[in-house]
Amino acid sequence: MWLWVFVGGYAAFVATLAACCLRVALSRHSTKPRRDMAYKMFRLIWGANLLGGLATAVVKLQQAGLL
Repeated sequence: MWLWVFVGGYAAFVATLAACCLRVALSRHSTKPRRDMAYKMFRLIWGANLLGGLATAVVKLQQAGLL
């Protein structure tokens, strides 16, 4: 059960980080360099967590004997 609490907390943390970066990247009131940096950070956060999640899924499926 604690695993789901940690996974949920991590998911909420990542979603908050991504939302903050996306808000700055889409803001009309930010400067161009700041928007560019926010978009790069959003891609980094999204990409790293997507790859980590996929790798975890593959490992769990392999451990279950499905791959």
